[in-house]
Amino acid sequence: MGFETPPEYFFRTLIFLFVSTAGLYRFLLRTKQQRPDFFVQFYLATMVVKLIAYGAYLFVIVTSQTEKAVYDIVFFMAVYFIFTAIEIGFLYRHVNR
Repeated sequence: MGFETPPEYFFRTLIFLFVSTAGLYRFLLRTKQQRPDFFVQFYLATMVVKLIAYGAYLFVIVTSQTEKAVYDIVFFMAVYFIFTAIEIGFLYRHVNR
């Protein structure tokens, strides 16, 4: 399934995922430094926040364009998995120092 043109939410999805991943990553690093005892709880809380925010974002995509929403959702999921893998890699490296 190739894209002849980028999905309608291409840039919005990239920006949204980059900003949310980078922001939560910085928050978790600060949490690890300032309150290391609560790191796991804060990490789990950020996962819940991401799940709710990303679900709302996908809901907006689906309700705003029903015919081509599948392309945007597939693109979102692909980029989400890439950013999540990068985030986990960086967090693992910083937390295990």
